Amino acid sequence: MGLLEPKDLVFEFSMRRLGPEALRDIPEEYAHHWRVKITGRQLDEDFDEVDEVTVGDAEAYVIPDAAGQRDLFLTLDAHSQDLADVGEMLQIIRPDLLEALAESWGRDLLYVSYIELDRAHRGRGLGKAVLEGILDGVGRYVGLVVLEAAPLPGDDAAEEGSLLHRSAKRSLARYWSAAGFEKADGDWMYQLV
Repeated sequence: MGLLEPKDLVFEFSMRRLGPEALRDIPEEYAHHWRVKITGRQLDEDFDEVDEVTVGDAEAYVIPDAAGQRDLFLTLDAHSQDLADVGEMLQIIRPDLLEALAESWGRDLLYVSYIELDRAHRGRGLGKAVLEGILDGVGRYVGLVVLEAAPLPGDDAAEEGSLLHRSAKRSLARYWSAAGFEKADGDWMYQLV
């Protein structure tokens, strides 16, 4: 079996959402919360299709018309601490990014909460292809993408602040910089689309 390439990826998107009438008074439901399952079509030497293999998963939020929100921080804070952190970074630390978003064609914000690839599929640039797949699938009106270049916490993760953890953060920052992202603040990175 050969190595997976970006063209072999298959994306399955899911979102659960309240109806429009219910959304008017529930700010925590304002962000469109997407879960993404990523698989790949593994081909053999004869190019016969074999079963799909699990590649990883991702989570992203689309915040409609983020630049037009009077108080993005409070809106996102009603949802979760993760989104509140995004709102704080954009509205308090880097309001210039919201201004750039307001002037762009796309007015939605895409926050990529995480992209996690199985170990067998890391190190070949598939993360960039996954981000492109997410943008293509749910980011039609996105003008700004934000992510945190930090390893996911977990049982096998390096202890936060350790040499291994700091090294992983630097590696992720280099990876996303090569994909066109710029440093926003701390581990936060952004890309105007």
